[in-house]
Amino acid sequence: MLAVGDKYECDLTITPEQERLFMELTGDTNPVHTSGEEAQKATGGVFAPIAHGMLVASMIGKVMGMDFPGNRTINMERSFTFIRPLFVNEHYTMHFKVSEIDHDACTGTIKFSIKDQNKKICLTGSTLVKNIEKFGD
Repeated sequence: MLAVGDKYECDLTITPEQERLFMELTGDTNPVHTSGEEAQKATGGVFAPIAHGMLVASMIGKVMGMDFPGNRTINMERSFTFIRPLFVNEHYTMHFKVSEIDHDACTGTIKFSIKDQNKKICLTGSTLVKNIEKFGD
C-alpha cells in the first residue's frame, strides 16, 4: 500500500540503440535526433542529438508499470512539460512522489521530474494511475 508522500527515484540514460529502435518503430527521423549540428541549430545550445521526447515519456510509463507503483498499474492520464532537452548518452535521475490518493477509485496521482547531472529539471509532470493493491482500501 502506498501513501501520500511516498517517493521513488531511479537512473535514466537513453542509449543510441534505444533511439535507433524508436526511430525505426515510429518513423520519426527528424535530424535533431541524429545530428548534433541540427540539434544545435534547433535549440541554439548543445551540439548533441536530442533524445525523442516520447521515448523519454515511455520510460515514465515503464516506472509506473514495473517499479512504482508496479505491476497491475493502469495509466489513466499523464501530462508533462519539457523544460530543457534530454540528450542521448547523458545520465539523468527520475524522481516520483505520490501527491494524492483516492482509495474509493483505487487511484493515485504521482508527480514526477527528470533532472540532469547538475540537478537542473529537464521535464516535470504528473500522472494519474489506478492500482487496486497499492491505492485501494
